Amino acid sequence: MEKSVTRRNFLIGGAAVSGIAALGLVGCSSTESSSGTPTAETGSDQVITPTYPAYARTLDVTEKDIVRTEDADVVVVGSGSAGTFAAIRAAERGAHVIWLEKTTAKGGTSTITEGLTAFDGEQQRATGEASDLNGIYTALMDWHNWGAKTEAFQTYFDFSGKAVDWAVSHGASLVYSGNPKKPHYSPVDAQGNWMNIGTGVLTPLWEYGETLDNLDFRLETPAVNIIVDNGTVKGVYAQEADGIVRINAKSVIMATGGFASNVDMGKEWLRVPAERIKFMSFEGQDGDGINMALAAGAARHAPTTVNYGLTTIEGSAWDSQLTIFTVWCPSWRVDMPDAILPAGKPLPFVNHAGVRFYNEAKLEELNTSMLNTAVSSQKAAFAVFDADHVATYGGFGDFNYGSGISEGDFAKECENSPAVFVDDTLEGLAAQMGIDTTAFTTTIAEYNDHAATGTDADSFGTMPGEKTPVLKAPFYAAKIVACAYGTNGGVSTDYWCRAVNSDGDIVEGLYAAGQDNGSMYFNDYPYGLMGGTCQGGACTTGFVCAESACDALGL
Repeated sequence: MEKSVTRRNFLIGGAAVSGIAALGLVGCSSTESSSGTPTAETGSDQVITPTYPAYARTLDVTEKDIVRTEDADVVVVGSGSAGTFAAIRAAERGAHVIWLEKTTAKGGTSTITEGLTAFDGEQQRATGEASDLNGIYTALMDWHNWGAKTEAFQTYFDFSGKAVDWAVSHGASLVYSGNPKKPHYSPVDAQGNWMNIGTGVLTPLWEYGETLDNLDFRLETPAVNIIVDNGTVKGVYAQEADGIVRINAKSVIMATGGFASNVDMGKEWLRVPAERIKFMSFEGQDGDGINMALAAGAARHAPTTVNYGLTTIEGSAWDSQLTIFTVWCPSWRVDMPDAILPAGKPLPFVNHAGVRFYNEAKLEELNTSMLNTAVSSQKAAFAVFDADHVATYGGFGDFNYGSGISEGDFAKECENSPAVFVDDTLEGLAAQMGIDTTAFTTTIAEYNDHAATGTDADSFGTMPGEKTPVLKAPFYAAKIVACAYGTNGGVSTDYWCRAVNSDGDIVEGLYAAGQDNGSMYFNDYPYGLMGGTCQGGACTTGFVCAESACDALGL
């Protein structure tokens, strides 16, 4: 397939791969061929589709399970940003699309997200300022230790602006930031008030999609298995109330949102204990799209990658006063004048052993992976503070994303949270935390000494002037938990978002978008370096999957 656009000349190589992987029909039976590949058997109970590892949320399908067969040009699995852009764009181009969503509502986690990053859109071009794509590419690849796929960034740079322009032309409200170094787009209403992507972007697209007669959207209809015939994907099996429906299709686009809800899959793939990460994604992100793609012969890419957000206090919202004035110090207040927000120095963090484990002065928004990885690598982690700190951060007004000011009562949140321990002595506090008293009191004494005199050599790079001493009773400790929006590791794809196998050959008929597509990652999500690339990538890959599938159909 020829590309309809010219790739950026700042990159080299990345030629589109071709060819069909000779994978054979993957089945489940008691016999195997001489090559070790399971072979099909005859009979009404024959299993006719791939099987999966124990953590997969999929079903084996037999002939007797199938209540009817349908045909489509394209099946899209998932209805977040990636699935929305894929399904509606493909239908707009004339494909008969069956669009499946396993839950009771459209959108998934995408509905609550804040904005996206895209390059070379109409609004950016109107400013006359182009992004330094060469520099941005190099910075992102450095972030990922050059383990991300070059063609994935080519796709993103070539199509993200087109995807945004297409969405805006169909009613989405996205406003360009004006910063070509970080070309972020925020959804806003007619009065300029911020909206989430669900309201500002997806809802207008869904309303447009309802006008397309060739778009068949189905809620509570999970794809439970994939149809593979001689290495080519031929459709999916979907579960409806009356049984399994076989949907024959020329193209299948997986956009199920990653595997944040699948703890067992996280245990298998992630580099840190998955059960120690608080995923803020919605239920249903079970990795089924990724697992179906792998069963069809696709290779995985960057499986350990996590979309880390801002670390939080256990049981509290990421934007609560309790989280802001314990964990975020000084990240959201570092540039604010003392007259508005005094101090802004970080608190000491200690682990289950009662010792420090991190340079608390590192600004969290610069590398959310760093602190979250450190926290999730501990059996327990706590921010420690005193009465003076509680008094300092009481009484601020409405929360503002620019300054970090929030509405609420910090002292009452400390008092009411089961994740906050308080005592008149450090020894008593250690007992409540369940940690070693001697180690904890020694740690805090050394921390306070370094805050005052700079004599502590073991400071992880934290300078004396960057520390908040813990001196005045009562003393507090708030339990910190790692926090993430979802996972980023997934299927390996080519420039056109077609799934590829471990040899780089295309798995015909199969595409991956959004968080099912891991190609733009290797290390964790680059939150501070280039925030908005997760949603930007989801919209872009969904759009490109539609373009690619429709090109293959000759539409």
